[in-house]
Amino acid sequence: MAFVAAAAVGATTWTSSRSAVTSSRPTATTVPAAVRPTASVRMTLAGGLPPPDATTVLELEATGAFKAAAAMEAARAKSRLADNDTGSPEYQIATWSARIEYLTTHAKANPKDHSSTRGLVTMVSKRRRMLQYLAKTDKNRFNAILDTLGIRVSKELRALGQ
Repeated sequence: MAFVAAAAVGATTWTSSRSAVTSSRPTATTVPAAVRPTASVRMTLAGGLPPPDATTVLELEATGAFKAAAAMEAARAKSRLADNDTGSPEYQIATWSARIEYLTTHAKANPKDHSSTRGLVTMVSKRRRMLQYLAKTDKNRFNAILDTLGIRVSKELRALGQ
């Protein structure tokens, strides 16, 4: 949703695509005169064009979900066996590992989010079972994926892949 914030000396106006709200409280009582914006100051956010006289560029930091998606795509590209590969164990394990890393940081920051924690445990179990399958079928691929992604496994699973 794009919105425009307009600062005027007498009142503050916020306009969005859904509604417009105007506060009649004077800005002089809440904002000191030295930092009060002039009537010509106008900020356009969320996809709009900046004013023609703007000289300052604001840099926004990417969200955690965006960084996780980028990390997941990098892990997928790194572990693909072919251009159209989506089902190989390496691809699936790399995808789960990237999601597990993101959900681990999310679970630490939000300890009461039990549904995400449950999904995290489910994903760890799926990855463990896929690693177990790979250790039984192809020991070289199993060891290669552990080294590539830096995954720690139990001693029993490590012995199965030896």
